Amino acid sequence: KQVEKLFFSTVSSSSYKILEVKNLSYKNDTSNTYETILKSKCKKGKKRKDIERFLWHGTKNISNLQLIIKNGFDRSFNSAAAYGKGTYFARDANYSVSGGYCGADTSGNNYILLSKVIVGDYVKGTSSTTAIPKKPDGSEYDSLVNTTSNPSIFVIWRDYHAVPIYLVKYKKG
Repeated sequence: KQVEKLFFSTVSSSSYKILEVKNLSYKNDTSNTYETILKSKCKKGKKRKDIERFLWHGTKNISNLQLIIKNGFDRSFNSAAAYGKGTYFARDANYSVSGGYCGADTSGNNYILLSKVIVGDYVKGTSSTTAIPKKPDGSEYDSLVNTTSNPSIFVIWRDYHAVPIYLVKYKKG
């Protein structure tokens, strides 16, 4: 119910219907690496809620969904680079749904992933950003964003900074 509530917080429930929510929360190498990195960042005085967000990811090619679920995210599949090279995530499901980022199967069902993402310290990205910029102390930012004040798009460079946790199957109408 929580996933549906989050989905419909930005997607019209009169225009779309959720058919299935599949829990993908299982332990694998990507998930273990993610948790290790998150714990390490928390030891540096940051709170989990400040460095982790639950974000949406759509893919036009639905055959890529099974690859993501099985192997994790792979930034080399991304062709968009409005805010830099990397894997893109949206705060609002509507961005992926209405933007045409969610592919359909032969029955006309669409799919979107809800993922946990280490956004950490972020900086505004541009189309010419090809690597994560460095902070004044020489360390790297964790992600790129469309705007630093209330960002809605996050771009991660490191594939293991995101783990899909739910697959949502939905349909228009």
